[in-house]
Amino acid sequence: MNYIVGTLSGKSRGFRRVVEGEPSLLIHDGKPIESHMEKEHISMDELQRAVREHGIAQCSDVALAVLEVDGSISCLKYDEIKPDANTHLVRRRFIQKK
Repeated sequence: MNYIVGTLSGKSRGFRRVVEGEPSLLIHDGKPIESHMEKEHISMDELQRAVREHGIAQCSDVALAVLEVDGSISCLKYDEIKPDANTHLVRRRFIQKK
C-alpha cells in the first residue's frame, strides 16, 4: 500500500496535495490572516505561543508565519528575509530557450 501511495504521489501533484496537504500562511507582514487560522483551526493563543517559541516577542514582528504540512509553525523575522532573494526569478525571465 505504501508503495502505491508513494508512486502516485511522485507522479501526480494533485494526489500529493490530497495526501500530504499544503502549507498555509498564518501571518503576512506582521498581520495574522484570520480566515486561514479559522480554516486550519489555529487559535490566536496557539499562534502567539509559536511566535514566542521562535524568540519573537509579538506577531507584528513576524514577516511570515506558515503552518507546515507536518503541523509545525515556521516563523521568519524581517531581518531573516533578504531583499535580493527573488532576483533569480527576475533573471530567469530573460533566459532564452534553445
